[in-house]
Amino acid sequence: MAKVKISLPTVYDPREWAQPYSAASMFLGAAVEARPHLRDRFEFDFQSFGSASDPLVFAEAMIAAKPDILGLGIYTWNESVIEAAIPIIYARSPRTRILLGGLSVLYGDADYANKFPEVDLFFRGDGEQAFADVLEHYVNGTYDQLVNGDVLINGVSSHANFQLRVQNRSAVKMSDVVSYYLRDESGTCFFERYADEHWNCVWWELSRGCVYTCAFCGFDAQELGFRHHSIDRVLDEFDVFLEKKVKRVFITDAILGGKRANAKEILRGLSEPHRRDHGMYLYGFIRPELVDEEFARLLHTSNFAFVNVGLQTVNDAVPKEMRANNLPEIRKNLPWLSRYGVRYQTDLIAGFPGDTYDGFLDSVRFIIEDARPTRFRVYQLSVLPGTPLYRMAQEKGPEWITYDPKDGAVTGSYSWDLPELQRMLSFANFAVALYNYFMKWDWLGDEDRFRRLDLFHSLYLRTEQAQGEFGRWDQKASSLNQDEESDQWIEAFLKSQDLEDLPVPEGPPVTRDISMIPTELHDPTHYSQFLRGDAVGE
Repeated sequence: MAKVKISLPTVYDPREWAQPYSAASMFLGAAVEARPHLRDRFEFDFQSFGSASDPLVFAEAMIAAKPDILGLGIYTWNESVIEAAIPIIYARSPRTRILLGGLSVLYGDADYANKFPEVDLFFRGDGEQAFADVLEHYVNGTYDQLVNGDVLINGVSSHANFQLRVQNRSAVKMSDVVSYYLRDESGTCFFERYADEHWNCVWWELSRGCVYTCAFCGFDAQELGFRHHSIDRVLDEFDVFLEKKVKRVFITDAILGGKRANAKEILRGLSEPHRRDHGMYLYGFIRPELVDEEFARLLHTSNFAFVNVGLQTVNDAVPKEMRANNLPEIRKNLPWLSRYGVRYQTDLIAGFPGDTYDGFLDSVRFIIEDARPTRFRVYQLSVLPGTPLYRMAQEKGPEWITYDPKDGAVTGSYSWDLPELQRMLSFANFAVALYNYFMKWDWLGDEDRFRRLDLFHSLYLRTEQAQGEFGRWDQKASSLNQDEESDQWIEAFLKSQDLEDLPVPEGPPVTRDISMIPTELHDPTHYSQFLRGDAVGE
């Protein structure tokens, strides 16, 4: 009996992380093979494509693979490719059954399915169990009953019932999620069987969902609820990474471990003598509320390489429904990270309703003077479909907030107008580039003198007079040490300002920031884009 071929391609920006296959594709495949009666009925095809790929090139590759079933995941970073490729694949390979999941489907309204007449089934929420259930029907000859709507599977809809099941979700218990890193009765794991040459860099899931509620967040934080894997499972997987000599680990959690106590247990496990000298580059996301002195110390003792901290604002005038930060605790505890030598990036968002230019400056002041991260970034608030902010914008109307319907970027609010927002973003560009320059050159040997917001802002005001000569630059490239022009601009500008006794950099720059870390590890924007909006300058 010929095996049924399943293609599960990954479409993302390959510069972001060196692992070519998504965690989603691996989880789906492992879930299928975990059912013994299905294991020998299917063969898998995994391919990887950049999110900037030509849709025709992607479609041609899928057609050439000749899959019986094509499973696609869709969200902001690959929508243009997927949406354009699906009609081409269907027209030239009509026998291929196309299945579509991902956050765009999860957040889509009742009419979303109408965009894809070529798709058989739509998946909302966790896909592992639902996907394997669909394949059961495929091999049993009852697949058409799913497409016709005569048989229902939780989290799965077709054109026949999509509108009626628009609120139907599928959330899997974490104990039922099959690990693709832990070995089964065959003596191998799914990843060894299908991607054994890719152990250098891996995705690692500790939890799903989020315990926080942020109005702007484009993540399935509240839709499916927060759940986490057992500590034993997590540490067993890490021990496999040790055995396989993994070099780079990207933690996929929205918030590392989800809760402070759970994250600490994981970090304690990583800090044990047989694990802490792992030699891996561990990267993850945290909320500032997770940080206390013990948490910072555990990040240090576990040799955690880099954390991304979603601060967003310390302005208490921003409505709590936008971001319920515990500001006194954050101001007290976030500096523990730099005190323990933890390398981290902290992010701000410009454009919150309730914020102002002066309020934004105070957030930047806290970052520069107190938090002292390795780097910081600023993003423009975006109103993303499916988020509480999107619903609030519709309910409160343009008097409360306005945004560009094409990309969701905010353009006005009750507390600021567009010129004020543009000034926030312009200062952000300058501040990020200047901060990066100072970090790169070890604050020119006089950190106490230069680590001051008033210096940053006074220099920025001078740039407004020099823009015709110096122009603007891309803060993303600058913050990643990929933009020599920004460094040259900053250096030339500083020298032009006749700062008293300004030291001249000599010798190579210091590398305590991220200049020596492989560039693909710097900026996993596939999370930051949908958690925090598009970066300034992109």
